[in-house]
Amino acid sequence: MKLANDLRNRRYRELRRAFRPRARQAAAIAAIKQAEKLLADETLGKAVERYDRLDRDLAVFEKHLPAAVPALDAMEERALDYALER
Repeated sequence: MKLANDLRNRRYRELRRAFRPRARQAAAIAAIKQAEKLLADETLGKAVERYDRLDRDLAVFEKHLPAAVPALDAMEERALDYALER
């Protein structure tokens, strides 16, 4: 563990020394202003809103999916048993 941690820390220090930021604060502020302009566009704003709603709906779906699969399997088995009894 110690060796792995030391190697990770050494690599982190190497990468940190080599890092040279390319974007300055002015560039970041300009990008934010452009994003605000894009989101002010009604069409793009609606698309982002729909995507956000879809993302939330998918999160709900994924939350309930693990319970739904066994329930659907059980329904299918009961239907098959019923069909075989006839």
